[in-house]
This record gives sequence, structure tokens and C-alpha cells, in this order.
Amino acid sequence: MSIKLSYDICKTVQYMHVNVINKSKKLKELRNEIKSLYNLSQPFQNSCVNTHTFYKPQNSIIASIANINNRINKNQHALTGIESKLKEKYNDIKSINDLIKNRYKSGLVTNEHDYKNMKNVLTNNFKSEINDLNQQKEILKIRLNENENTLAYFNNKSDFLSYPNQETLNFLFYTEVFPNRIERESIPKEKINIDCINNMINIHKKSLFISSENKEKINTYKEFLKKINIPF
Repeated sequence: MSIKLSYDICKTVQYMHVNVINKSKKLKELRNEIKSLYNLSQPFQNSCVNTHTFYKPQNSIIASIANINNRINKNQHALTGIESKLKEKYNDIKSINDLIKNRYKSGLVTNEHDYKNMKNVLTNNFKSEINDLNQQKEILKIRLNENENTLAYFNNKSDFLSYPNQETLNFLFYTEVFPNRIERESIPKEKINIDCINNMINIHKKSLFISSENKEKINTYKEFLKKINIPF
């Protein structure tokens, strides 16, 4: 059985106007609402909040995907540039080898030792540059692969649609009302509303002085975002 409430804690968090003067009061009100909604949802199995409402993808996810796409484009552009430079270097080495070989055949260079020595001296600098470019290429390929894997992770997560759910409510409850790391860790991370978490961080930061308790909560939220590779 599920409970349908026309109440969205994530929207409350999003539109809560907090400043340095009213922060303590607003946080207290918010925690009371989280506690009340949590208690309402507990007697029901698989209960959800606003399960009848559909939402657009979360802003945090959209921004992350756009950021990753930008990194991928930059990686690909840099790889194309390196490939072009490598092609130039290989062509330069070939031209030098052909030139020295023709001189050797025509008798301008008569000693085979001198021929090999001249060839090595003139091409060693290019070989060093090629090695450097290949190292850069490998690093870029690793970064590109990491970014493509991260992008695939986000694109394949249909649960990243923004809907206020029991998991988000539970996470807020076990952070704001009854801090419990074990309970938080058991919540499926992919089902937690990331925009809501970012908004909670912003609320806690609205202060001239942040208490140790609120710093701990900020760190809890940041730790969660870090685990799912969301920048903050």
C-alpha cells in the first residue's frame, strides 16, 4: 500500500528562503516537516511521496552530463591534434631517412658508419618528440575512456529522473533529524534526489558562522555527492 501526499519535501527545500538571520528558525521548521513526513510514511510498505507526479530530469544530472560531454569533446579534439602532430613527425623522419639514403647511394656519404650516425643524430630529436606525444596520447585516451564510462553511467540511470521519493526523505531524515550513517548507507544512492541534496548544502551554508553540527551535515551531503561523481 502506498501513501500519496500532495507534499514534496524537495520542493520545500528548493523554495525555502534562508538567510543569516532566519537560518536557525527555518532549519528547525524544515526538520520538523521532514520528521512528520517520515513518520507518516513509515506504516506503509513501499510508500512514496507524490508518486502520481512526473518530473523533468534533475538539474544536477543535466549539468553533469553537459560537463562530461564538454570534457569528451576536448579530449577528442586534443587527440586529433596529437594524431596530426605524430603524422607530421613520422613524415619528417621518413623525409630525412630518404634524404640520407639518397646521399649514401649517390656517394655523397661514403662511409656506412657515417651514414648510420648521421641518420641517428638527425632522427633522434624527432623520436624523442614522438615518445612525448605518444605518452600524451595514452593519457588522453585514459581520460576519454573514464569520461565516456561516466557518461554512460548517467545516461543509463533512468532513476535519475527528479521525483520526490521515500529514499530522499529517508536520507534527509537520517541526516537532519536522526543522524545515522548505517541507515544512510543502506539507501540506494541512485534513487536520491541530487538537486535536493545540493539545496540542503546551500541552506546550511547561509550563515556567518557555521556550527560544527551543520559542518558535519554539509560534509555528509558532500560525501554522498562525491560517491556518485557529482561536482559540488
